[in-house]
Amino acid sequence: MLFRIPIRLLHDLDSDETQTFAETTRLTREEVRQLLTSSLAERYGPLSGKFTPRRSAARMVNDNAWLLTHTPRYCPRCLTGDGSEIQQLHGGSWQRSWRLPPVFACTKHRRLLRISCPACRQPVHTVETNSIIARPWDEDLHPTQCRTTIAPRTVGRLQPACGAQLAESDGARREDLPDAQTLEQLLGLQ
Repeated sequence: MLFRIPIRLLHDLDSDETQTFAETTRLTREEVRQLLTSSLAERYGPLSGKFTPRRSAARMVNDNAWLLTHTPRYCPRCLTGDGSEIQQLHGGSWQRSWRLPPVFACTKHRRLLRISCPACRQPVHTVETNSIIARPWDEDLHPTQCRTTIAPRTVGRLQPACGAQLAESDGARREDLPDAQTLEQLLGLQ
C-alpha cells in the first residue's frame, strides 16, 4: 500500500487534528503545537501568517519556498540518540528546524548538517510526492536509514530504498568539516 503524509501537517494542524493527535500520542495540545513549525513563527517570519497572505497550512507550505526544504538535512551525531532505551531502539529524533532553509549547522555537535546520503550520494529522504517522510509505508526501514529510492521508477514495481545508515557516533568525517576558522564563523552565524 502506497500513501503519503502531507507536508502541511509538519507546519500546522487544525483544532480537530490537534486534538486527535494529542489523544493518540498522550501529549497535551501545547506539546503537539510545539512539534509543529508554526510554533516558530515568532522567531522566523516566513512561518508567520502576519507576513504572508497564505492562510491555510497547505498554501503556506506549497506556495512558500522559504518555509521548508524539500528534503531534510541532518546531523549524523544527533541521529545516534542520547542513549535512552527508546533512542537506542529508534535512533535520535529528526529535528523540525532541519527543514527550515536558513538552518545549516548543528550547534550542539559543532558541525554542518548533511544533505546527502554517504552511500547513494542523493539527498536523503527524497520524495516524489509532497510528503513529510519518504516511503512511510516501508516498515523495513529504520528511522535513521536513507529512504531515497535508488532505482529508476518502473510501472507496477516498487523500487528499493538506499537503506544506508545515516546515524554516526564517531564524529564528523574530515571531508565534512570546513577549516576551524570558517566553522567558527558559520556556527556563530547559525
